[in-house]
Amino acid sequence: MSARLVDSDITLLIAVLGGVADISKPTVAELTAGVNLTCAVVAGYDLGMDASEEITGKGVCDKGKVVNFGDANYKGSLQFFLEGEDEATAATSAYVAAEEFFTTRGIKFDLFRRIGKASDVPIAATDKVEGYGFVTDYPQFASGADASGYAMFTQPLAQQSRFTDGKVAVVATSGG
Repeated sequence: MSARLVDSDITLLIAVLGGVADISKPTVAELTAGVNLTCAVVAGYDLGMDASEEITGKGVCDKGKVVNFGDANYKGSLQFFLEGEDEATAATSAYVAAEEFFTTRGIKFDLFRRIGKASDVPIAATDKVEGYGFVTDYPQFASGADASGYAMFTQPLAQQSRFTDGKVAVVATSGG
């Protein structure tokens, strides 16, 4: 039996306001300057590639339908916990940092996910990440009156035709 990677504190989610210069070659500096959302995100978030558009047709000589892949699709919707301590700031709380980042509709950013290292390990050159470009819709706040009792907000995201082709390596500098 082979070893398996367990998804427990091995994910890092970083949002870069306005996006990085080249989504296929994010730099350590660009990602380090981003907002680390990891600890504020509710488990079970929705982020990643989705089924591509399908182009179907049948040529005169084809004996059956032909399907080809068209535009690529990806998706994203994040849910966040809200901070419960009045004195917390974005510098001390991932919850406050997320709430201050996602304030309204129309915020453009790139969201990067690294899987395989503890979330508190800083980004390094050669780390592998996935990147997705989004623009925000309005944040949707919940009262916390549900069964869990947690106050949360959901951040719907719209694709911006900007994504990495699978996992890409983080580069040391923009010339890398």
